Order: sequence, then C-alpha cells, then structure tokens
Amino acid sequence: MLGDVRNVSSSALEILLGPVSKQLGYNFPYASNLDTQNKTRVYVSLLERIMSYTSIEISSGLVVNVATAQAALVAAGMPASQALEVAQELTGFSNPAKLTIETSAGSETVSSILQTALGASDLSVDEATSVVNYTVDGKHYVALVGSIDVAYAALPKGTHVAADGSLIIITDDVVITLVSSSVDSLAFVAAVNSVGAGVFTSILRDNGAISLTDTSSAAVFSGTFSSDSVATGTSGSVAFEYPAGSPTDGDYSYVVTNADGSRQNILPAIANSLFFQSIGSYSYQMTTDRSTGIMTIAGAKFRPDYFVLPLTADDSTFLSVYGDSAGVAYRAVDANGDGMTDYEVITSTGKQIVYGLQ
Repeated sequence: MLGDVRNVSSSALEILLGPVSKQLGYNFPYASNLDTQNKTRVYVSLLERIMSYTSIEISSGLVVNVATAQAALVAAGMPASQALEVAQELTGFSNPAKLTIETSAGSETVSSILQTALGASDLSVDEATSVVNYTVDGKHYVALVGSIDVAYAALPKGTHVAADGSLIIITDDVVITLVSSSVDSLAFVAAVNSVGAGVFTSILRDNGAISLTDTSSAAVFSGTFSSDSVATGTSGSVAFEYPAGSPTDGDYSYVVTNADGSRQNILPAIANSLFFQSIGSYSYQMTTDRSTGIMTIAGAKFRPDYFVLPLTADDSTFLSVYGDSAGVAYRAVDANGDGMTDYEVITSTGKQIVYGLQ
C-alpha cells in the first residue's frame, strides 16, 4: 500500500515541481530524483512548498484522547468548556508510537524510526499529550510530531530546518515534522489560565507555537518553546519568569519552571504563517533558530516581538495598498530607537514588530 502512495507522490512531484518552483521565483522543472534532492536540500523553502502539494499524511487519527486530556485540565482547575478546546487543539499532533509500518528492516513503529533518526539513546511518547521525550548525548529534549507523511525517492534524506524552525526529518520510509513543545502541555496551559488578569484563551498552533489572549489587553502573545535541551531545577508548582534586557537579544525570553523542576525558555514567534509564504515568494531563503528566536532571511538577521497588536485604520489602509500576494505588508520603522531598520509585519490578523539585528 505504501508503495502505491509513494508512486502517487512521485508522479505528482514530476508534474508540479516546475510550476511550484516558479511560485518561489525559481525555474526548476523536474529532471531526475537526484537533481530534485540536490535542489530541495539547498532550497528548503522549495522542499516545504512541494511537499505541501505532493506528500500524503498517514498519521490522521493517531492523536490524544480528548476526554482524557480534558479531564486532566479540569482537574487542574480549568473550566470544562475551555479545557475541551485545549484538548481538541492537541489532536493536531500525532503519536508516533501508535503507527507501525513495514520497512526494509521489518515492522517498525514510527517512534522507533524517529529515535534512530534523532540518534537518541531512548525515546518515549506521553499517552495523554503525545509529547515526545528523548535523550541525545545525555541531554533531555521534548517535542511534538506535527505530521507523519510517506517518504518517496525524490525527497532529500536527512534533517532539514523549516522556515519557522520546525524540523523536517526525512528517512527512507517516512517524513516526520517535529516541533518544540512544553514538557507538560496540560500543566502549562492550566497554569497560564490561572495567572490571566482577565479571561485567558490559549491556542496551540500546528507548528508548536502558542497564542495567548487576555481580555484585559488588546495584544496577543505569540511564542514558542525553545528546542534546547530541558534544564533541571527544583520541583514545585509551575512558575513564570519575565524577560529582562532588550527584545533584540537572543537570550531575552520568558522562562517557565515546570512542576518537575525542569525549566524552558519561551521565545517570540511569528504569529501569522502567511509571513513564511510571503518571504518564500520573494525567493528569500529563511531559517528560524529555535534556541534564540532569531530569524535569518537572505543573510540578514531579525527577531520578532512577542506581541501582536490589532490593526488601526491606517494599518488596514497600508495593507490594502501594499499587501503582497500572500496578504502581508511590511512597513519600515525604528521601533526601539537603536538605529536599525525594523519592520511592522501587517496582516489581516494584526501587526507584529520584527526587529532588525546588527
């Protein structure tokens, strides 16, 4: 069966590679699998875009039990209706331990394939949240699996960093998208809910980023957990630390201490995914460092602000006049007065500062 799926994806790529590459400002008609591998290894934006058209997901349904997750959140003090919404968001991620496929080595779970690809000495998956815990070189990491797709011959094997900082892990058999995560997603969301000045709403996006909205403020918080190894500390209740210094610094971050004592940084994240589509349409190569939140776009470095503000009438007019094909407009400013050019990234959902770095 997987062989048939691979054939469908391969045929689609041969047809679509040329037209899709033109969307990104290139002209790469299909020549061979090896040629495609070489090009998509260099142009990761092309890899992401062509996979969005040709890859076939096989992880649908391999998700958390909503009732179990909701019950855990209610037990932590969250209202039942909000707990249900959060639990349903977790269904956007897959449990790789629940999927077994036939490989050249025999029957293997995708979690076993992932452990090998990561070079991890151990790997386990939390049944309640689908959070993947693994150890590499004695250090502990956590992540969520965004998707599991069937791999096919034209894709470049190895680990690739997507524009938003997610990892695209391509093996002989599957493509696994790995995003950073909280050590304990349920406890984190419950703790955030308890500190809101108004009514707190949290959204866990499919790239692992989180959006937090409080009715006491018009701003929306947009962040993501660092992909660094998880630091250890003293156990207790979930606690938050606010950043100090300049938002342009890579170490300017919120810190959450989990109940088990582990500590994680929360980095700023682009709120609207249309930004990545927009950057790709200008033929710019982009990566995001999920250790610092710093984005590299065509060699220049930027760092987003944590907060997204609602559009003013002037912002809406600017967007209607200068918005690009992805629906994004960029207004040059010096938001923090450091002499560097910053940009207001304006979309229909709000305005977010992206700071220019030296």
